[in-house]
Amino acid sequence: MGHAAQYHGRRPVHRLGAAHRPHTRVPVRGVPVRGVPQWPAALVLGALGRDEARRAAGALAAARTLLGVTALVLPRLPAGPWVGAGEARRTSVRLLARTLGGRDLALGLGALLVLAHDGEARRFVEAGALADGCDAAATLLAFKELPKTGRWLVLASTIGAAAAGALLAPLVDRL
Repeated sequence: MGHAAQYHGRRPVHRLGAAHRPHTRVPVRGVPVRGVPQWPAALVLGALGRDEARRAAGALAAARTLLGVTALVLPRLPAGPWVGAGEARRTSVRLLARTLGGRDLALGLGALLVLAHDGEARRFVEAGALADGCDAAATLLAFKELPKTGRWLVLASTIGAAAAGALLAPLVDRL
């Protein structure tokens, strides 16, 4: 850790650059946000740096890629919470789940590749946010007809992913 770190309890607190590490706390008007990881709070406050934004966008892209692969290989798994286990067995639902899986795989891998090569990632992050926003809107349109157990999970995850993408997009390529 070197000489730049101090200890408060069991966790090291670095004097220089502590606000830029994911495990530290973000001060809001001088009051620390206790127990909140840095990047979500900093994202909401607009204080996230480029590197942190790119790491968060990478995590979002990795989750999207995993969802895409899962939908392609086991389409009933992601379709079940959305439309119900019984409906997810239908050939037409599995077909649609696989097509959405292809979309998520393409968006996720594209973002991961651009991020890995230090390229401009904003457009991929924006495209993912738009796709998630459309998924949220489609879920809302059919909300009353969807299974009660899964509709809130799907709605929360799609809105959360859309919001995270929309907030991250302008930050991932700034200097």
